[in-house]
Amino acid sequence: MAEDEIRDIRIGKFTKEYLRLQKYGDADRIISDAESEYVEKCILENSRIALTPKYLIHFSGKRIEIIPLESALWVFETQQLENELFSQREQMIYTLYITTITGDRYKIRMDDRKSVDEVTELLTERYPNFFYGYSPEHSRMVHYILDENQKELNALKKR
Repeated sequence: MAEDEIRDIRIGKFTKEYLRLQKYGDADRIISDAESEYVEKCILENSRIALTPKYLIHFSGKRIEIIPLESALWVFETQQLENELFSQREQMIYTLYITTITGDRYKIRMDDRKSVDEVTELLTERYPNFFYGYSPEHSRMVHYILDENQKELNALKKR
């Protein structure tokens, strides 16, 4: 992608991505804010993602997902060797998993280690309160937090 090329951030109102954003507030405002930050304050961009001060924008084919970083709870990466279809070539695929405080789970696949490392490093610097990396302890803590949040929401609904 050329450096001066800006991708449109458009998310249809009846898509899963739009409905998911409504959990974090006014979806239209979030999309507008993310687009503004993308144009004016983009920190890192590659073929799959754009990182701004408040959002991680995932470009996945025709779909676009906006992840409000203030809601992120757990970030970890995996790598897996995959065979390419119709060839004998193997390729390493890197996947960045992000779980938010609302329980949403995002999966971002990337082809190169450098991109994953750059994103992880920037997130670690800017948001030191996330759980980083996979461990059974992190998994237990994140699931405990999500369960407690759900209990609180259910209690509020009963009132």
